[in-house]
Amino acid sequence: MLIPLPDQFDAARFLRLIDIAGPSLAPTLLDQLVEDLDTSHRLFGAALDRGDWDGLRQASHDLISLSGSAGADTLHDLARSVNASARDQSLAPITAQRARIDAELAALIGVIRSARAGQRRW
Repeated sequence: MLIPLPDQFDAARFLRLIDIAGPSLAPTLLDQLVEDLDTSHRLFGAALDRGDWDGLRQASHDLISLSGSAGADTLHDLARSVNASARDQSLAPITAQRARIDAELAALIGVIRSARAGQRRW
């Protein structure tokens, strides 16, 4: 069964990241990537619920870095938009993007877990 891909997913960039880590470190890298994405997602949601601008800037900054490295270009762009809105203290655009960010994160984490399991179901 195929898993859903993140929108605008650069599989070559993701696979290059795994290749750079090499076979001995790739599993650790993928585990850490999932953990960091989960943490950033949780912090993003909590900061959004509180209207915490500093927390939104930090969580979105982390998501920019993680998603860009993993080839999730749409998530990267969404995180950049959240970061800009957080700097402007504009909550409505962030709230409007929340469901899309959640879906893109879930898809990216699914890809990473699939790769970690040695199954390329995408």
